[in-house]
Amino acid sequence: MTTLIIRTLRDRIASIFTYSIGGLAFAEMYVAMFPSIQSKSDQFSELFSAYPEEFMKVFGMDKNSLIFDSVEKFISIEHFSIVFPILLFSMFIGWGGSAIAGEIDKNTLGFLLSKPLSRIKIFFAKYFAGIIALLILLVISILGIIPLAEIHNVTYKTSNFLTISLLSFFLGLAVLSMSMFFSTLFNEKGKTYFITTGLLITMYVLNVMPSLKENLADLKYGSFFYYYDYQKALLENKIEWQSIWVFVIITIIFTIIGAWWFNKRDISV
Repeated sequence: MTTLIIRTLRDRIASIFTYSIGGLAFAEMYVAMFPSIQSKSDQFSELFSAYPEEFMKVFGMDKNSLIFDSVEKFISIEHFSIVFPILLFSMFIGWGGSAIAGEIDKNTLGFLLSKPLSRIKIFFAKYFAGIIALLILLVISILGIIPLAEIHNVTYKTSNFLTISLLSFFLGLAVLSMSMFFSTLFNEKGKTYFITTGLLITMYVLNVMPSLKENLADLKYGSFFYYYDYQKALLENKIEWQSIWVFVIITIIFTIIGAWWFNKRDISV
């Protein structure tokens, strides 16, 4: 099992570091920009104050969060609202899709099944490799912001970046588990990509709709984006227990069902 974990990581090492360094590169751009943005914070506040409140809610913003007096405020809006979730989702939709359906697609699953490993061990070897990849992504692309802030002489709060890393870890686990589950259902990784991406886009819409119509407020509870409260993590150094429980429960359900289905399904190899 350990050998398969190492092989999986080795096969995906280029992808892991491409996403991780790509995320860090975006963060570097924002951190480098921050001193000049901070010096013009009042001007930006006046500019955004003219925007309709409904428009800002769609993007998870409010007038207080647009006073860029800390790097955490600036990077929460510029990086963690859209850029980082897209990186994380893309990486682990691809990871899950390639894990099982991808092996079937390439006609290499038969080779794995010929090894003295149970299907359960094969599934969890792929899964644990994904967790290691997730940790690498978080260390490089989020905690890597700390040395960037040092380089640019920007004041930061280490604890807040640890908190957003923890919240992102639980979100990543949920996405990985969901993608792995769909990978066990299909023989083509493209279908896994399509279904998982479609589900996440639907969740984004569910989170946005309450900002447009108050009578749709309950829809947000069906969205990962509602529970991924990056602003509270980065600005207040807090994570709601509700968010952790939702991500943990989703992770457990999809992982158990995915492993069970992969173990029992008929696969032509």
